[in-house]
Amino acid sequence: LAATALFAVFARAVIPMLLSVSLSALDDHPHAFGWVRAFGTVGFAASMFAFPAALETYQASHGLAATPGGPTEPALGLLFPTAAALSVIAAAAALTIPNRGAVALRAARGEWKVLLRNPRFVRLLTVCTLAFLFVNGPMEIFPILVRERGGNLESVRDMWLFMLVPETLLIVVLGSLVRRLGARGLLAIGIFASSARWLLCGTIESLPLL
Repeated sequence: LAATALFAVFARAVIPMLLSVSLSALDDHPHAFGWVRAFGTVGFAASMFAFPAALETYQASHGLAATPGGPTEPALGLLFPTAAALSVIAAAAALTIPNRGAVALRAARGEWKVLLRNPRFVRLLTVCTLAFLFVNGPMEIFPILVRERGGNLESVRDMWLFMLVPETLLIVVLGSLVRRLGARGLLAIGIFASSARWLLCGTIESLPLL
């Protein structure tokens, strides 16, 4: 629990920082951000299929199999060192980002106090905090819900495809969507879609429908 809490302190801040750095680094190419972000989704999809296949191969070669009342994937703990190795690779890649322009900016001492006196910043911070609080909780326990509905590791993997395919397409055209709908419009649509998604997931009992 302590290790997970410590990890969450840093991991949850990584995504917003990556977004802000990417937007700044690609400021002179409006459509480039969508393509870069889409590759992240493609990488996530690739890992979803590559890791379970590697896990099955490892378990078969070591004679590990599911037992009644025991774990369905005995060697699933390998997910942690795998994620750690990928994180190290990502950190090394981050060091190659050019440190110039807006990317090189640093906050001044006490600047956060100035931000908290800005009503618009406080409103946005409140909305994002509440949305993050309620959206990410279900995300973490979604695999448990799938298992309770009779699914397994492969079910969880296949379900993500329904999110990843449209997400990749939408992110590629993100530049155009921002111009048409504005950042506030996109934020509202995203929060509404997340709300509808988790309300449906919580009420649907059938695994195929889920």
